Amino acid sequence: MIKIICGNKNLSNGNEKGAADYINHLNSIKNGYIINNHEKEELLSMFRIRNSHGGHGAGAEEKMVFTSQQARRFIDSCMVWIYSLSKR
Repeated sequence: MIKIICGNKNLSNGNEKGAADYINHLNSIKNGYIINNHEKEELLSMFRIRNSHGGHGAGAEEKMVFTSQQARRFIDSCMVWIYSLSKR
């Protein structure tokens, strides 16, 4: 959704290396702050959780394992963000 919003609002420049770059576009003064600093940090933390959980591998660190309740909460949080961002 973050990538789609950036594309629809012509915020993408083609040089993005990952989610953090797209999130920075949404939090840019020149783009009118689609998200505020607190929201930016919240979104970035979700990607850090995803990455350490196996989205891109934990590397040398021990892989994080979610309980089913934690996984549901994470998915629910993602769905709330998708809904919220789609309305902005």
